[in-house]
Amino acid sequence: MKIAGKLILLAMAGALAPAIVFGADDSKLIAPGQGIGAARLGMTEPQAIAAMGKPAQRLHVATGYLDLFGEVRVFLADDGHVYRIETEDDGFRTREGLGVGSNEKEIVAKLGKPALAEDIRVRNDNILMPEGRRLCYEPGLIFIAEYEPRQPHATTRVAVWGDGCAKAFK
Repeated sequence: MKIAGKLILLAMAGALAPAIVFGADDSKLIAPGQGIGAARLGMTEPQAIAAMGKPAQRLHVATGYLDLFGEVRVFLADDGHVYRIETEDDGFRTREGLGVGSNEKEIVAKLGKPALAEDIRVRNDNILMPEGRRLCYEPGLIFIAEYEPRQPHATTRVAVWGDGCAKAFK
């Protein structure tokens, strides 16, 4: 009986380990509706630089600017505020332990049915071919799986959007 009790305690400790780790180190936390790591939705460019240092690169995109801060990409609107944050680094995780590498079954098991889900398709020789899948949870947490045929359908990129799911797939 004592061995069974110890095994149960060990199993419970293992189940709680991700929560303990992420509670202690929020620098790698994906926070829905808030941000990824030190990057926060709504912050200004000077605030982003103060929090993460100088970006390695700045690109002009259709909706404003994209600043590359190592493993985190920060999208700034023309007014200078962060509206989207992305990462492809598997070190960043939600409090539930989800991130790059998580598959759809695991995501749905932990977060429930997404607010929006869609297949990503491209036109190739007049044939629509699957290229991936996107899942969006409010308040704007998007799991993107981009894959080639016969490849694992695991998340390759995670994004946090300030506008929630309404504009995430446009």
